Amino acid sequence: MTDLEIETFLTICWHKSISKAAESLHITQSSLSTRLKKLEENIGCQLFFRRNGTRTLELTPEGVQFYQYACQYRDITHNMLSIRQKKEPEELRITVVNSVGTYLFPPVYEQFLRQYPMYRLEIEEADNAPAFANKKLTDNLMDIMFHSDVQMESSLSIFPVFSEPMVIICSVNSSYTDPVSQNQLLPNREISAKWSDSMQEWHQKTFGQAEQPLAKLTTMSNFQMFTSLENCWAIVPLSAAEEIADNTHIRRCQTRFKIPKRLMYCVVRQSAYKRQSVQNFLACLHQELEKKSTDQLDLLF
Repeated sequence: MTDLEIETFLTICWHKSISKAAESLHITQSSLSTRLKKLEENIGCQLFFRRNGTRTLELTPEGVQFYQYACQYRDITHNMLSIRQKKEPEELRITVVNSVGTYLFPPVYEQFLRQYPMYRLEIEEADNAPAFANKKLTDNLMDIMFHSDVQMESSLSIFPVFSEPMVIICSVNSSYTDPVSQNQLLPNREISAKWSDSMQEWHQKTFGQAEQPLAKLTTMSNFQMFTSLENCWAIVPLSAAEEIADNTHIRRCQTRFKIPKRLMYCVVRQSAYKRQSVQNFLACLHQELEKKSTDQLDLLF
């Protein structure tokens, strides 16, 4: 039994899929299946049910028990490796769009630092322009980025991490019905933000460009104040709405029209992707986002 086999087993557990686990580890499905088979042979029992016609893997009772031991083994191994002569902790540098960093990632940061005390974090807000955002990575100023707009570059690995509903919030004393139709919303009372290029294109097609919004914001801290003003409204990610609308002056509105979801990507230098700190952070991210319901968020990695 090797560390590689145990890490492979844990990755399969997190993804509940051979194909997704293989993609995450950047190996072929046959290589991953070989590792799993060797592990099962070593411990002498089957860890996953093999059922025809199902894509999601399910642990056997022995697999559930082994998963608990594997997590303990991983934690013990990390703690053993952290016992070394005094040395500066490794720094993981993350750049993330403001709304995600404000409303979705705090519990991820907390779990990562608690579970891996050998690391420290540097976190900054990602630039709205993909080219400038990428430059931080290609110039080795940042290690990993989370962004809704991406620009392909050969030195970067890019993959989707989640999609999230966009919803409307407005002041409680607004005249908008619930559900609200798009022609009821007053363009000159909109509080807007640039969520993504695709979202901006949809907005222009849906509402036009005849009138300018009341305010354009780049950070989430001012949304609560502006959307509490009479007849003010905004389209925001659901995770942000759940926090902003937790206020007696703001409510969420159902809509008579469909708003596209926001898609969030992870961007990381290929040379940094296999770093243990990056893999550990992605594992913590997966564990925390998996706690969200499918109505709140679709996990894609």
